[in-house]
This record gives sequence, C-alpha cells and structure tokens, in this order.
Amino acid sequence: MGCNVSKDVQVEEQQEKTEDGQVQEGKKQADHVSTPEEEKAATKIQSSFRGYKARKEVKRMKGNSPQKKNNEHQQSFDPNDPDLSKAATKIQASFRGHKVRKEIKSQNELKKVENTEERNDQSSP
Repeated sequence: MGCNVSKDVQVEEQQEKTEDGQVQEGKKQADHVSTPEEEKAATKIQSSFRGYKARKEVKRMKGNSPQKKNNEHQQSFDPNDPDLSKAATKIQASFRGHKVRKEIKSQNELKKVENTEERNDQSSP
C-alpha cells in the first residue's frame, strides 16, 4: 500500500519536436524528490480521508438511528407472552443467584482474614 507522493505521481505527457519537425510524445519524470516527512504527511492525510470515507459509508449503510431500532425491538415483544415472562423470570433468578453467591464469597473471605488476624494476635506474646 504505497502512498502517492511526488516521486510516484503519474508522469505528465509531454510533446517534443525533433529536428525534422515530427512531434514525439514522451513522459516527463517529476523533478521533485519527496522527503520522509512529506511521505509521512501524505500517508497521514490519505489515512484520515480513507477513515472519513469509511465512517461515512458505515453511517449510510446503517441508515437507522439507535432509537428507531430500540422502538422496533419494543414493538416486537408482547409483555403478555407467557414464554417471554418465563424467560425473563429465569434470567432474573439466575442473576439474583449470581449476586448472592458473590456476596457470600466476599463475606467468607472477610471472615478468613479476620480469623487469620485473631490467630496472629493470640500467638504473639
């Protein structure tokens, strides 16, 4: 993936007359030789523009705003659906169980630390 800087620029068409009056078409090389700073700058500009184009394309492809999508999802769920209610209950129960197990684990670790500190206090004279 090279960058188009002056040394890579397509050469210009040039017409030259020869001694016998015929016109010759040739290519003219660019006279300017780019520096590493210019190459970095050109790469930066190109990558910025390509990013801009890509973001614009993604935005165009999406077309729907997040609010529209949220409304579509809400409309597709029926709150009176028994299967949906069972699924929601199951998810809530699982999360509550996770929360309680996490709380018990932290309490057990706290008790361990307290017991260790008590033993250390009792064993020191």
